[in-house]
Amino acid sequence: MATKTAEKVAALFENYSEVIEPEESIVEGKIPLWLNVSLLRNGPGMFNIGEYKYKHWFDGLAYMQRFGFANGKMTYSARYLQSDTYKINMAANRICVNEFGTFGYSDPCKSVLGKLSTFFTADQLSDNASVNFMALGDTVWAATETPHLLQVDPKSLETLNKTDISKIISLNTFTAHQQYDSEGNLYHIGSKFGKQTEYIFAVTKNPKNNKSPPPEDNQFAETSVIGTLTATDDPCYNHSFAMTENYIILFETPLRISILSLLTRSIRGLSFRECMYWKNDVPVFIRILDKRSGKEVSELKFRHEPFFSFHQANAYEKEGCIIMDYCQIKKAGDLEQFELENLRDNGLQKTEKDGIAFCSRLVIPLEVDLTKGDVKEGDDIIKGKSFAKGCKAVLKGKNEIWLEQENLSDIGFEFPRYNMAYNLKPYKYIYGSTLLGSNDNFYGLIKMDVESREVKTWSRDHQLQIAAEPVFVPNPTGSDEDDGVVLAPIVNFKENDAPFVVVLDAKTFTEIARCKIGQRLPLGFHAQYYNN
Repeated sequence: MATKTAEKVAALFENYSEVIEPEESIVEGKIPLWLNVSLLRNGPGMFNIGEYKYKHWFDGLAYMQRFGFANGKMTYSARYLQSDTYKINMAANRICVNEFGTFGYSDPCKSVLGKLSTFFTADQLSDNASVNFMALGDTVWAATETPHLLQVDPKSLETLNKTDISKIISLNTFTAHQQYDSEGNLYHIGSKFGKQTEYIFAVTKNPKNNKSPPPEDNQFAETSVIGTLTATDDPCYNHSFAMTENYIILFETPLRISILSLLTRSIRGLSFRECMYWKNDVPVFIRILDKRSGKEVSELKFRHEPFFSFHQANAYEKEGCIIMDYCQIKKAGDLEQFELENLRDNGLQKTEKDGIAFCSRLVIPLEVDLTKGDVKEGDDIIKGKSFAKGCKAVLKGKNEIWLEQENLSDIGFEFPRYNMAYNLKPYKYIYGSTLLGSNDNFYGLIKMDVESREVKTWSRDHQLQIAAEPVFVPNPTGSDEDDGVVLAPIVNFKENDAPFVVVLDAKTFTEIARCKIGQRLPLGFHAQYYNN
């Protein structure tokens, strides 16, 4: 039987209403007058269609929220993404299109929808772009883990255009998180399934840097493949990746996708998640692609004890090494824990430590010459490097280097964000949410100094609040890395207690304002800000 807390949490997974006209929030405290941005947040907002229910948290129809900051005020609005998936499902009043964890009922819908159903066949993928937003030049796009991207207006939240990356380069999946270089070029990874699955590393050139801009209906025209890597065996599930100035780093974790299950999923009625499994007793293979050559750094084979990572933070190069920070879960299983039945019945109860994400660091040595014989088996190659601290890189066999990560804090840590002016460069500060961590305390948001390992926290008012992803916005006249504010929606499932957006001084990590909203807020996933 569900606990009273679980019953209240279950309300977070009920359908949400649109808020077309922006509503002004009640501000307690003072919002800096320089803060003039639109914070866009994406995530599932419709979990039931007619009598049909989605099975997994990741499946609900995309619900976009805008938190508009200007003149010391904040307004709130929200709309559903007008994807083809949304239109088909709403017209049929049932779930027709397959999602991450829900197998759709496509055949009955065809008779209901006629020509509208031709948007999808059994082999096509959902365009329910419910995970993230990305910027390409002056345009903003909603993204999920399929090649379908939908352009949105960051002020009105109207759905504008659509593109299909798989019609430009050949791939089946597409990471929901992207990386940017200093010129605003957009990097992404996809998977191309087959007898030998390939990971596709690609870049989309920033159209603002082109002498001849791409056509308005194809902003992604300047997309090209940098290189490909063959999967070790069954491919891994990738949600994001890390990048430095010269390298792209992919974690090939034990969370794998069964190609056999994918091939038979239509006959067996399997969702994508049900084609995934945790492959016991295999390490993480750290695959590194050189962006300059398009080839894998293959002289050395990097391994780590098993873990899974949804989200990577910053990474950079130093003294012949890659330093990268990320959130790791020791054992993620097949993500069954995020099925809606489990969340509704059990709530967000204390998770076993192996299922909690922690902010961690790896140091990966690239400039290692094994031909000289001065590095022997069992040697820690990065021993003595001042920045290695608790990290290790031990030679085993001829060319295998087993890495040991360092947990930067013992507090649960997810949704890592940092000052993007320091992207791909040495940096000091990273911000995160405890999310599904321990409820032994009220920690909600975290600021970490990755050099000193000092941690500052902002605490929730009570256990019936969840701090969503924090976003750092720099002060345009600031000079220090942490000159700015951190914005984070605080989801509330306590009766008669309004949800709000907290505004923190990023330097002191103290609350300077909270903006109370007269609407229910969903948990959601990821947010990006855009200057007004």
